[in-house]
Amino acid sequence: MDSVNPLNVLKPLQDDYKQFFQLDDPPSEADTQLKTLVKAIIAVNNTKHCSKILH
Repeated sequence: MDSVNPLNVLKPLQDDYKQFFQLDDPPSEADTQLKTLVKAIIAVNNTKHCSKILH
C-alpha cells in the first residue's frame, strides 16, 4: 500500500475552501451578528462561572 502525503491532500482542499468562502472579502452582516452572539454567550457563561467561584 502506498503512503499518502498529507500535503498533497491538503492543497486541493485549501483551494476549494478559498474559492467557496472567498477569504479576502469582508465579513458579512450574518458573520458579524454571529460573532456578537458568541461573544455575548461567552460573557454570560464566564459571569456565571465566576459568580459560582466567588460564592
